Amino acid sequence: KVKVKNSGTSLKKGSRYAQVGEAYCEDNPRSNCKVRFYPGTPFGNYNLLEADPNKFGLVYSCRQTIPGILNTQFAWILTRDKVVTDTDMQYYLSVFKKNGVDTKSFIDTVQDCRDN
Repeated sequence: KVKVKNSGTSLKKGSRYAQVGEAYCEDNPRSNCKVRFYPGTPFGNYNLLEADPNKFGLVYSCRQTIPGILNTQFAWILTRDKVVTDTDMQYYLSVFKKNGVDTKSFIDTVQDCRDN
């Protein structure tokens, strides 16, 4: 298992937040990881769609909240650089689209982390 730290900025309040959790990845496929942020809660699916360890990681998660009625989906574009070129962003979005992920509701996050 590894330690995971998610941090970001609240869109409503503008304040910073962080949450530490734990994760492990399955052997086959290696890109299917399980993550949780609270002990005793179920692990969520985090699927690594594509990565370059020196540049980026593209992660997608889909969970049945109410089976057959409602699901919750998350996607992350994780980069080493705070500023992403338009060319790189178009490539990253194309990977999500190629994997059947609708990118219309993606939100650009200001990358001004001072704690990492």
